[in-house]
Amino acid sequence: MYPDTELYPAPYFDKKELSVNYESVRKEGFQIDLFLPHKKNSPVFGMNLAMAWPLPSSLKKAYKNLFIQLSTFSPIVYAYPYEQTHITILTLLNFKKHTKPSWNDKKISKYIPEILEIVSNELAKGSGNEYKPFTIDVGWPILFKDAAILPILNPTGEVLRLRDNIVPLLKKKIPEDILEIGVPQGIHTTVLRFLQPPTNPEKFIENFESMAKKHYIGEGVINEFLLTSETRPYMLDGERLHHFQLGEK
Repeated sequence: MYPDTELYPAPYFDKKELSVNYESVRKEGFQIDLFLPHKKNSPVFGMNLAMAWPLPSSLKKAYKNLFIQLSTFSPIVYAYPYEQTHITILTLLNFKKHTKPSWNDKKISKYIPEILEIVSNELAKGSGNEYKPFTIDVGWPILFKDAAILPILNPTGEVLRLRDNIVPLLKKKIPEDILEIGVPQGIHTTVLRFLQPPTNPEKFIENFESMAKKHYIGEGVINEFLLTSETRPYMLDGERLHHFQLGEK
């Protein structure tokens, strides 16, 4: 069911928090991305536990409609094509710290068996903590100073449970000078970044929100988690190193 636009951005994001975010943008302006557009083809190396790369196919049409709007919204923004969309569960190695990667940057690859074991053991737990295919609810676009995102609801709690349960084990098993665990705020997929700052932030916010309210994305099913490498910024390129199928015995 399409949510009530009068509630925007709830229930996907807190209305008061969005107001505080807008005030910060009005005072400090928007933040230009350091990798786009000139470095988007630069080699990097990152590693992530992710899902929905790209978003579920049932959401493809709605997302592509949004992409068209974002692409023509302003020449100063970079909009993520559908194929680039992804939901990061955990960052294991931050690509921004590993540009022009060397073998030394890829030491984490040695620990892939440990990562696979930790995640697989968590997914294989008994019925009290079972991971089956689950539904996500992808809301309206939300604007921040450095990006726009689609906030996502996971009513049955698989993503937060997975984060909570495996982060301590990863830190215990893998040396801290190798692992760079980053836990995203909430659950989201990024859809836009800035190439240049808007000359009129207030008008940009107003126009963006008016457009965003028309683009609720919808519900989709997640049936796998992914271990991914990242070889170009923001998952423009990389590899699916392992598929964790949900619901397998």
